[in-house]
Amino acid sequence: MTTSASSPVASPTGIGGRMLHLLGQIHGRADLAPARIEAMTGLPVVFDPENANRYGVGTPLDDGWACNLASIPELGGGPPKRLVFSYDDLRQRQDATVPASAPAFDDFARELRDAGYAQSVVHGPRGAIWSHRFVRDGVAVDVHTERENPAADPIVVRISRIVVDASSATEVGHG
Repeated sequence: MTTSASSPVASPTGIGGRMLHLLGQIHGRADLAPARIEAMTGLPVVFDPENANRYGVGTPLDDGWACNLASIPELGGGPPKRLVFSYDDLRQRQDATVPASAPAFDDFARELRDAGYAQSVVHGPRGAIWSHRFVRDGVAVDVHTERENPAADPIVVRISRIVVDASSATEVGHG
């Protein structure tokens, strides 16, 4: 979903907590339904008028950043089994990394493990870390990170994007 000027502004520090709450409640595909997302995040879900399976939440964080949560519709027209959450640079700067209000990865990962998710690393080319994968009940959560400021010391790694995939979930959810 794209963020609109009329979207409600969420607390930059609170959006990470809302995402953790949402992820903690996802046990199956039904938990990706618009009403469940709205109930778990407290943010209104907006629908694509041409496709009811395209929906999400977009909210500005400040004058330079927004966060967006969008469903990824299935090709056959069925209900989405995947969601993408991202922090997006509204100014489209080439040097943008991630806002300081994005959750720190270590704390976020600990909360997911405490919610019952098993953590592993997804490696990219030449052994680089592509993302961190958390799995519970057949729901996979890929957490992508970036350095808040690559030149900073110490380095603070923050969440930049989360991809939720419930296509392997055996449980139908709690919706």
